[in-house]
Amino acid sequence: MFEDYQKDKKAHELSPETRALSDLCLVLFNSNEYMYVY
Repeated sequence: MFEDYQKDKKAHELSPETRALSDLCLVLFNSNEYMYVY
């Protein structure tokens, strides 16, 4: 089980594209309008 463990990456280790996608997802999940979309 622990052989496959991978540590979470820190923010400075991610590419700018990945961080931008993460920020976009965070905005969508935190907006009230998101709940009415589905």
